[in-house]
Amino acid sequence: MRFSLSQKILIGFLLTLALFVVFLAVYLTQLERNRALIDLVSRIDFPVYQRLNEIRTLQKMQMVAMEKFLRTGDGVYVARFKELGGRIEHDFAAAMRALSGPEASEDTTLAALRHELARIVSICRDCDRLCLRIFDLLEGGETQRAKGVMEILLRRIGDLDQGFDHFFEAVEGEMGKRLHRVATLEHDRLERFLLFGGLVIVAHFFITAFALYSLRPVRALLEGLRRVGASAHLEPIAVRTRDEIGEITAAFNAMIASLARRDEIIHEQHKTLVGREKMLRTILESITGIVFVLDPERNVRQTNRPADGGGGPPEGKCHEIAFSHPSACVGCPLPEVLERKRPAMMELQVGRDRFFDISLYPIFSDRGEVAGIVEMIRDVSEQHRRRREMQSRENLARIGQLTTGIAHELRNSLSSIKMSIQTLVHREGISDNDRKRLEIANAEMRHLEKTLNGMLDFARPTRLNRRRTNLNDLLCDVIRVAKNAAQGKEIAFVCDFDPHLPEIAVDPDKMHQIAMNLYLNAIQAIAERGEIHVQTSRLDDGGGVRITIEDTGCGIAPEDRERIFEPFFTTKSRGIGLGLTNVRKIVEEHGGTIA
Repeated sequence: MRFSLSQKILIGFLLTLALFVVFLAVYLTQLERNRALIDLVSRIDFPVYQRLNEIRTLQKMQMVAMEKFLRTGDGVYVARFKELGGRIEHDFAAAMRALSGPEASEDTTLAALRHELARIVSICRDCDRLCLRIFDLLEGGETQRAKGVMEILLRRIGDLDQGFDHFFEAVEGEMGKRLHRVATLEHDRLERFLLFGGLVIVAHFFITAFALYSLRPVRALLEGLRRVGASAHLEPIAVRTRDEIGEITAAFNAMIASLARRDEIIHEQHKTLVGREKMLRTILESITGIVFVLDPERNVRQTNRPADGGGGPPEGKCHEIAFSHPSACVGCPLPEVLERKRPAMMELQVGRDRFFDISLYPIFSDRGEVAGIVEMIRDVSEQHRRRREMQSRENLARIGQLTTGIAHELRNSLSSIKMSIQTLVHREGISDNDRKRLEIANAEMRHLEKTLNGMLDFARPTRLNRRRTNLNDLLCDVIRVAKNAAQGKEIAFVCDFDPHLPEIAVDPDKMHQIAMNLYLNAIQAIAERGEIHVQTSRLDDGGGVRITIEDTGCGIAPEDRERIFEPFFTTKSRGIGLGLTNVRKIVEEHGGTIA
């Protein structure tokens, strides 16, 4: 007969269950018998034995009370005698009830004990009556009759002692028999337990051997599975049984054959995908900007810029990683991409001079929904800067052409006016008031000439006469000259010069012009008293110099900071707004920057 694996396991389980049921039945039967005997001893024999011991003690206490009465004649001992008699009567009743219960009524041995106890009770009551009779006779003065009753009492007390001894021997014997039976049953139970234990060990041995025999195909199947898992080549498993294991093995071998064919296809596709992945990675890494692959909640899933620690993409949202913004960028086109399902672009300004072009392209799922977004971020700050510089140069060129033409025309006219004013000033017969007015007009003409010269300097190309110069010395010389312009104000120049500042090739005259212009601006920004801090230091690259000029004056309004270098922009009542424009022009012609 051919058994399946499940049938083999079921047979072994049923055999074990049958042995367990047999042992449990024998054990419970023996346990119930032991429990009944022990219960009988604990509820009948032992309580009765205790009660009789107590009665015997109380009866002896009665005899002591009687003897004290005979010696003293005190009635207190009579009352004590009667009290003890009541307690004896109560204990007799309790012992009799214990021997008259449902279990005791069916036991012949306990029936004999009841009969013996009834005889003891009768003798004890006779003793009580005789003692009470003696008390009455002695109180009535009949001493001789009391002595006769006393002799009868002594005989009955002897009978009572014999009854107690006989009863105790019977109870102790009965208890011994019962306890011996309990010990015998315990011994039998131990023998049966050992016998069953041996049977269980033998059965376990056969069941284990049977299980090991039945599991040989399973172990063979597992070993084959391990070989398949550890080997790069899929080989069939050799298990030849006609049960479920054999069917599983056959199905698994068929699966292995199918997987081998698929593995060849996957290997070829993997090679293709690896090549495409390398090409895509090369393309992404060659992109100068940042490329993010986002989910619809702006979380970064992939990027061409890995995290600082290497490995996968940085965790967070696109605005947090790219710009360190806690919230989405103003005007972010991502909602538009999700809603309209088409690309969108925007230009984002970060700070004062950072500009970024942001392009978003949707990634569609099989159902046509937007499953993700490709975001490309390009830093176009340099292009913006160059565009602004080109526009600034074009504007400066136009302004220069216009300024040159206007300055030449005005200069010719101003020369004629100036010569006329000088002629009038030196003419005789002119009043003092007219001469003062002409001198004021002459001073204004000089101011206009200075303004026109500044415009011409701004318009014409600058030619630099470079030579190696110590900027610390140059700045000190300019400070000495600038202090004359600070007359009437309490202004202190605080210098922090780098003693190891290298000499650099600059045009000293142009640098003098720059420093003087900045000093004068600082002096004009201070109302009455203040400080002007001048600092020099070397740049990190070691080849350049940084000059920092700060004052404690009113400062520049935030809305004007973007325009202070524009031509003709000024916040002063006098001046045409070309001072800082010329400064910036000279600095840039030296290859530097000013901010």
